[in-house]
Amino acid sequence: MGSTCIIRLYYVSVFILGTGRLKQIYRFGTKTAYEASIGYWSQSDSKSKYSSHVDLLELVDKLNSSTSFVHRRWPEFCSPVQLNALIRHGIRNLGQNDIIHFLSVVNKISSRPESANHNFNDLLNTLFELTDIVTSYEEKSLLPQGRDEQKYVARRIYDMYSDLLVEMDVDDIYLVVSSSQRTVDSCLAFMEEWMRKTNSLQSNPPLHTNDTLIRFFDKCGKYVKEIEEQEKVALNEYYKYQGDNFNKISEKLSKKLNLNEEQSLSKKEVKALYMISAIEVAALKTNKVLALFDDEDITLLEYATDLKNYWKKSFGHEINYRQSCPLLLDVFQHLENVIQNRNRYKAVLRFGHAETLLPLVALLGLFKDEVQLNAENQDIHADRKFRTSRISPFSANVFFVLYECDKHIGNGISWKKDMIQVVVNEMPVVLPGCEHDFCPYETFYEQYKDILDTCNFENICRLQNHDEL
Repeated sequence: MGSTCIIRLYYVSVFILGTGRLKQIYRFGTKTAYEASIGYWSQSDSKSKYSSHVDLLELVDKLNSSTSFVHRRWPEFCSPVQLNALIRHGIRNLGQNDIIHFLSVVNKISSRPESANHNFNDLLNTLFELTDIVTSYEEKSLLPQGRDEQKYVARRIYDMYSDLLVEMDVDDIYLVVSSSQRTVDSCLAFMEEWMRKTNSLQSNPPLHTNDTLIRFFDKCGKYVKEIEEQEKVALNEYYKYQGDNFNKISEKLSKKLNLNEEQSLSKKEVKALYMISAIEVAALKTNKVLALFDDEDITLLEYATDLKNYWKKSFGHEINYRQSCPLLLDVFQHLENVIQNRNRYKAVLRFGHAETLLPLVALLGLFKDEVQLNAENQDIHADRKFRTSRISPFSANVFFVLYECDKHIGNGISWKKDMIQVVVNEMPVVLPGCEHDFCPYETFYEQYKDILDTCNFENICRLQNHDEL
């Protein structure tokens, strides 16, 4: 018999999954519902005033028509051996400040004289429904729609990787959450669906709380001091852009709502009305509040949201993404454990926040525009890569999927490789340094080796004293 030559290489996969059930694309930045990020509304709503909000749709169609991960999955001679993920929590309630400003808007609108206008009364009833929602749950807590959203994502992932997951038990899964209850609730909803899908998983695996990995932004002194505590300076581009543009939107809204000068909406009330529109779409499946905004308003509001996230959580400042390196290091450690046969978790699932996901995506070098986003250059960023409505909607997830590939070439020779692939919201993404979305593990590792080797969280986040300046 001829001898057998074994060649081993290593490959990985990263993706952010979406659901695609809704029949309309909506753009609320990080407050976009998962399915609304890449989906469409039903046919009955296809003639909605907002059917023109489809700039993301063209991109989704374009990417899905390529060698899509969803359609192509992976080569038949490759098998997934580990799902290594960061999953953002599901749809949550507004924060306390946004709730206060939203209720102020409702008070201003409802204090108007009664109207015989049917559309206005419909709007008012919708605002009252939304008031019930935001006041019935704790601020920033996971809403029921957020639980459903997580279950839907879990179901899609399970169905895609059922061969790997069908026989899993509690020892095959490692779960990480932050100290925030909404990540815990998201994790439990996700796992509830996985337990429903398989008989072998009889109980929930233990949850490991690790804020160093998930809420690094709270623990990084340099970030807290230079970005959080000096937001007006660090996010100067956002505040410059917000000024005149939000005032213009406020004037238009006040006119539409027939508000007098004293009742005119503040910038914070405009923002709150935009944010409540996201909850309306997710919870009520209507867009009556959203219809107050025209196309120009939505474009301005979305760009403002992207500007804020760009400068606070992403490429705007190096510290924004460098502080996430322990998370990337953790991803590699779990992948290496599989490769070195030290540990073979089938799934490592971390449940976090937009403040977790956006820095990690930036650290990977994904969705980076050639020119920085600022207050003056919106015109050249109409087709920008950095669009949080599709990068980090609620329940967005980044999966690093490790594959083992084994192909018999002939003459006693086997081709064996471990591979990595990156998919963002069901779309394959080519990592920097990789030629294709399926990338050799060695190439993947070498691309980020310097980041991993210099990942000292204490040094990265250390504040300089005056003697060092």
